[in-house]
Amino acid sequence: MKKIVYACLMFLMVFGIYLYTVSPAVTSDDSGELSGVCATLGIAHPSGYPVYSLFGKIINDVLPFANHAYRTNLVAVLFGALTITLVFLFIIALVQNPTTIQFCFAAIFSFMLAFSSHFWSMAVVTEVYTINSFFAVLLIIILLNKSLKPLIRMYLVSFVFSFAMGDHYTLILFLPGILWWAWINRREIPFNYKTCLGIAGFILLGVSVYLFMLVRAQQNPVFSWEDPKTLERFLGLIKRSRYSGLLMMTKPVPVTLSYLIGHVKLFISILRSALSVFGLLAVMVFCCLALIYRFNVSLVLFLFVLFSGYGFFALTRVNITPEMRDLLERFVYLPLVPLCVLAGNGIIDFSQKNKNLSKILLILIILPLILLVKNFNTLNRRNDFIFYDFSRNILKTLPKDSIMFTDRADETDFIIAYLTRIHKLRSDIAYIDCNAGVSKSIYGDNYYTIWGRPRLEIRYNAETNIIANTDRQVFYSTVLPNQDYVINIPRFRYGLLYKVRKSPNDNLSYFPWQELYALRLPLKQDMRSNFLFYSHFETLGDYFLDANRVIEARKQFELLGLITHNNIKLSTIPWWYFNKGNYAKALEEYLKLLELKPDWPEVMVNLGVVYEKVNKIEQAEKMYLRAVEKDPQYSQAYYDLAVLYWRKNDWKKVTYYFTKVLELNPNHSDAKKFLAMAQANTQR
Repeated sequence: MKKIVYACLMFLMVFGIYLYTVSPAVTSDDSGELSGVCATLGIAHPSGYPVYSLFGKIINDVLPFANHAYRTNLVAVLFGALTITLVFLFIIALVQNPTTIQFCFAAIFSFMLAFSSHFWSMAVVTEVYTINSFFAVLLIIILLNKSLKPLIRMYLVSFVFSFAMGDHYTLILFLPGILWWAWINRREIPFNYKTCLGIAGFILLGVSVYLFMLVRAQQNPVFSWEDPKTLERFLGLIKRSRYSGLLMMTKPVPVTLSYLIGHVKLFISILRSALSVFGLLAVMVFCCLALIYRFNVSLVLFLFVLFSGYGFFALTRVNITPEMRDLLERFVYLPLVPLCVLAGNGIIDFSQKNKNLSKILLILIILPLILLVKNFNTLNRRNDFIFYDFSRNILKTLPKDSIMFTDRADETDFIIAYLTRIHKLRSDIAYIDCNAGVSKSIYGDNYYTIWGRPRLEIRYNAETNIIANTDRQVFYSTVLPNQDYVINIPRFRYGLLYKVRKSPNDNLSYFPWQELYALRLPLKQDMRSNFLFYSHFETLGDYFLDANRVIEARKQFELLGLITHNNIKLSTIPWWYFNKGNYAKALEEYLKLLELKPDWPEVMVNLGVVYEKVNKIEQAEKMYLRAVEKDPQYSQAYYDLAVLYWRKNDWKKVTYYFTKVLELNPNHSDAKKFLAMAQANTQR
């Protein structure tokens, strides 16, 4: 009874903290799409996530309050708290009559999982991962629960494992651990044809959840990724045919020794950031003790950690970049579950063999407290509205009865779909998803399987036909207005969007920027939030420059610089004057930038170019030399010095500076060409 009471307290504490820090609206990544899927019992992106859709719909219908995005976020909160509670129960179940200290030990490693940055971050947003972690710990409990016969456990695992695959495929990386468990229990499991048929039956029963998508697609749900009505599209969705790699549409990199070592370092580095240095050290120590005390059982958990953690990283076949690390980090939630269970087992076993544990308890109890204090503010998403605000601004400023094509990115496309279909905002506009992900394809059924240039050509033909046959204003939400010059539809900036130019007289029109909502600040550690925040001010500033409204543009760029501590966009104003031929204003603006940041080599070089334009060669030379002094690796400064000395016929200096350019940038084609000419002049 005491175990149940403590488990309930554990659930309430974790649920309460997650509930306080959960996002109240749509967030980054797939939030808009998954919120819409759960609100309407739809079909999500590959592999469809039928289990998540079903659980999400149940919670959306049960809760009588709040917007659907918030209700869907509570799916992550609920299953996150349930996962932690099951971890606690499993650890403490190792002891028949646990002492207070042993309860504390079980709580410590449960809280370490709960407050680890990567698990907590997945428990407060719209994501499928905490349901997956719930099934992970459920599999652990079933496999290692000695009160059930091994054959019964085998049948239960077969069903739960195959059913859980309907939430996320990464759970398949538990398979080596499950097979090891089956091997060590082979004497108690009669692997005859009856057993194999039983296992196959339970597996088929579990995977039958995928049939939900085929049946539901026939009913034309509001959200139906790739419209999987046909068997071909249904199987393509399950197989993730859209993705050539494990994570995305990228060409897999070759597996080399350096690749494998690099991903080992990456995995350890991410674990360290999740648990802290001392937390990871404590976890590793008690994992080793668990392996010593009960090797076979602990090896099952170790294999879960190894294959769902490092194994997953290695299988991604991607190069490690800051962006890719940001993507990979979220998947550490899964190995963290068996890792903390294994460490908890180790400390419980250790406590049963040692009596004086109070000092160890005092040391260990600090670890989850450190994680809680460290992560509380950074992971608190209760004021996370950046994606909601940005998408609302796009909808707010669209003229009445207009058409909007979106191919910007997941967040904008998905959230606009969510706002227009679930919140019923702007029912007057026609919203078309160019990726045909959250909308049924207007480009034909074969559009779902065609990629690259042919796909863009299909888009171009369909979209130009729509534009030519409508009197409505047409807009694009995109960060790729040229699309490799395939979609060559004349467009010009319109605030946060691009407006289609239907006639030569259709020029820049008034954009009601005063009606925009003020953006609330993004989370500092969220790369996507910061990019969206940055692009809001950048796009508006660029629009104002296109409209010859320099004062408004400056306000946007200054505000962006104030918030991001980076004034790079302010340098576009003098460059704009330069391209207009107003060299006096360009000089004035560049000099202002140097007052703002005296050691800015890019501005010095651009200022030198302007000085050359107004025939002030000596001042230009001084600026280039200052830029080289501030940044000796800045090849453009050397190049401009070479060009300047070319004007003076000083061929030795021309040769010297072109040579410096090629030392820093060996592929600079112009420097190669002009260096040969300068050397010829030097030899005359």
